[in-house]
Amino acid sequence: MRRRLVWASELAGDLVLADLCARCAADSDRLIQMYAGESVRVTEQVVRSPVTPAPARRVGGMVLRGIVYFAIAVAAFAVVTLLTSRN
Repeated sequence: MRRRLVWASELAGDLVLADLCARCAADSDRLIQMYAGESVRVTEQVVRSPVTPAPARRVGGMVLRGIVYFAIAVAAFAVVTLLTSRN
């Protein structure tokens, strides 16, 4: 469960000011009294989907990309060598 410090704006809706850690969320009443007032409150939000890590790139794609880059480098070398050898 995620606890957030939210400013309730009349014009634009709610503005999230901070995601609170467990220690700060336990002491949220004191934070609100010190820094805010009536317009700030703490809300609880259930996290629906956890962040999934990006899939690892496959080795085949990396090898194919390396071969293409190598072919481009060889072709560029051949063209530059051909053009500069004609004097």
